Amino acid sequence: VTGPCSLTDGGLCATSPNYPFEYGNNERCTISGVPAYRLYTVAFDVERCGSVCFCDSLIVNGKKYCGRLGPEGEVDDNGIIEWFSDSGGGGLGWKVCWARQPPSPPLPPAAPPPPPLAPLP
Repeated sequence: VTGPCSLTDGGLCATSPNYPFEYGNNERCTISGVPAYRLYTVAFDVERCGSVCFCDSLIVNGKKYCGRLGPEGEVDDNGIIEWFSDSGGGGLGWKVCWARQPPSPPLPPAAPPPPPLAPLP
């Protein structure tokens, strides 16, 4: 990682600077070595200026993401995620993770066996 972004969750996620609090102005980050797994967005609150993400943006595969919609389901083909913020405004930032699959919830406990039947007289 170059710049003020962070790797978290044992290297399976990346966050904007200061996440989950507001990120700063004029930030630049490059996260390299991202595996080619589907990305899932844990949180995404990035300043939006117009439909082309002119102000702040997270870039995956050359596509800019801003507003409230992150790169959910995107596969990072080049292994690089980039972050840019401009000189004004902001949001609470982002957290994006990659894994073969997001962790599954635990299974419910097994039902206990039925009681034994009483012997016939």
